[in-house]
Amino acid sequence: MQLNLFPETYAVCKLKAQADVNHWLMTGPLYSLMFDTHGVTAVCPDSFASHPDRSDDIDEKSLWRCFQIEGKLEFSEVGILEEFSRLLAAADISLFAISSFDTDYVLVIHDNVDHAAAVLIEAGHIVKRI
Repeated sequence: MQLNLFPETYAVCKLKAQADVNHWLMTGPLYSLMFDTHGVTAVCPDSFASHPDRSDDIDEKSLWRCFQIEGKLEFSEVGILEEFSRLLAAADISLFAISSFDTDYVLVIHDNVDHAAAVLIEAGHIVKRI
């Protein structure tokens, strides 16, 4: 598979309960707001999350890099995230996965991006830095 490695660092943020999610609405190559019973998680470029207007909204934040699986994936395709999870786990690299209707995104802690890319390339995948 071909993976596109986005150049920017992404923030995965747990927002405070009183955060105004309207301040977190944006567009970009990857942006996600996840609402669940534990609260709101935002995934966005760190440059967006680090803006002074948003810092008071963040309870916790970690920095990640993002691999996008190239092309449209069909729902009948199985085992794609399992493959990346298995490869990265064997290299002791944690991942954070997000899926859209068309594709999957695999994020790794920003300090591990070069190691993760090497592991994926060694397994036969193509990593394109965009």
